[in-house]
Amino acid sequence: MPAVATQFRDVSRSSVSSEDWVEFLRTVDPLAAWRKVFEDWKTGIQRLREMEHEDFFQGRDKEEWQRIHRGWVCSLISDGEMLAVMLRRTKQEEKAEEECMLLDLCLENLRSTLLTWHFTQELNELKSQA
Repeated sequence: MPAVATQFRDVSRSSVSSEDWVEFLRTVDPLAAWRKVFEDWKTGIQRLREMEHEDFFQGRDKEEWQRIHRGWVCSLISDGEMLAVMLRRTKQEEKAEEECMLLDLCLENLRSTLLTWHFTQELNELKSQA
């Protein structure tokens, strides 16, 4: 009998705390918690894109909207990089190959968004100095 099935058979509802269930689920799917955080992060990106269409594109010349947008994009980049670190630390990248590729694509897209909307002028100035 597999170890997980043995663990499950020996467990009764009344004797297990929620922390034990979390640990049990980690043995069943070590990436479950990571995948939950990843899904939440993708939802954050979706909300950013909605805000861009509803508010940012119309008010993009206002400093306040620039700061809100830049801060949000930077926060998502930071969170995405932390997800990549978390995944590498679990040593489970091969089991999450598709998610890892999507994570990298999303990060690349967020960095492009940051450069396009917030650093285009600086990049043009650097090009003209070269």
